[in-house]
Amino acid sequence: MTEKYKPEVLLFLKKLHEVGLVEKKKNNYRLCEKIDTFIVLTKNLISARQYKEFMPSNYFASMLEMHLVEIISKRQHSKMNDIDLNVLKMMIKASHRTASFVIFGDTTKFDNLAEQLRVQEFSEKQREEALRFNGQFVMQQVAMSFANDMLEAKLLNKIDNKQLAGIVLRIVFSDMAQ
Repeated sequence: MTEKYKPEVLLFLKKLHEVGLVEKKKNNYRLCEKIDTFIVLTKNLISARQYKEFMPSNYFASMLEMHLVEIISKRQHSKMNDIDLNVLKMMIKASHRTASFVIFGDTTKFDNLAEQLRVQEFSEKQREEALRFNGQFVMQQVAMSFANDMLEAKLLNKIDNKQLAGIVLRIVFSDMAQ
């Protein structure tokens, strides 16, 4: 037993290690970086009382950077361009409702479209267009959840340790054929 942890803390760390939420290297424990662990931890730490501490953390930012493309691909069956992904990251970092929707929210609509794409005969071009369309639908849902947090004054006031000076909303049209 290492002296840097109190016995009750060490007991909890061992239990968290047993269920795969923390990793142990030598005598140090740290949060696991697997996508499933990130989703579980986020779901449990993004509550109305805890999101202000969890979302600005280095862990949340690094896991979001590491896993967002995979989350969007697997959970929402979507593809996004780099510009939309960067906007999405900022919105997730500022809004706990947006983070909840993207990281562990209901995916029924997206799953249904993915199933239709799987069972029906579509060209590869049509499948790619459907994935991009899904990405646009994700952004629409994200905008609504972000707006709800903004209206209720629940947006975080710092993103990546930088003070949020304000929010400018604008509409940008993209050509789906690109």
